[in-house]
Amino acid sequence: MIYELRQYTVAAGRMEECQTLFQDVIDPLFKEVGIRPVGYWQPRERDGQTFIYLLAFESVASREAVWPRFIQHPRWQEAKSRFPDGVPPYEKVAATVLDPMSYSPLP
Repeated sequence: MIYELRQYTVAAGRMEECQTLFQDVIDPLFKEVGIRPVGYWQPRERDGQTFIYLLAFESVASREAVWPRFIQHPRWQEAKSRFPDGVPPYEKVAATVLDPMSYSPLP
């Protein structure tokens, strides 16, 4: 099992739009194409611009196989076409693929 930690910097004033996008489109689509969300978070001291989530994959190969299915999926393409002026609600995405340590308690 590998994990991918993703941290988004959301454009000012667009956090609600980002949350709706994830809840209504991205999360269900992740599950449909085989991406397993572990959880979604905001910092306790909310700055209105930080959104973090963790994904689980069976292997590096499975991760590499499912991301293109998500990116190319018609529902994702349609959702992207609705971004105001073609601009997503997030400005920056930092993704880190994580290998668990042998002693890590895993979900």
